Amino acid sequence: MSQPQLARRSQMPRSHLWHVERGHNVPTVATLERISAALNLGLNRFFALQPSEILLEDRFIQNALQCGAKRLNQEQRALLLKTLEAAPTRRKKPTEAS
Repeated sequence: MSQPQLARRSQMPRSHLWHVERGHNVPTVATLERISAALNLGLNRFFALQPSEILLEDRFIQNALQCGAKRLNQEQRALLLKTLEAAPTRRKKPTEAS
């Protein structure tokens, strides 16, 4: 959805959306409700972590990225991000043999 379409659907000025999008304005809850309704999303989607964000909270992953990511070129970084987004969010526990 384009910004003009979102402005029409949320009944908000396009300039206000532009400032919110760029972090110049902090949106109120009412503004977020209007945007989420225009996008047909629940308000909680603005606050829910994506799978890649959950994975990035893992200390092991953070340390590995801090050490190695600085040496990656742009293409390698994009591939790493794509891999992280596709990764499962929870580790499976090994089943106990009975």
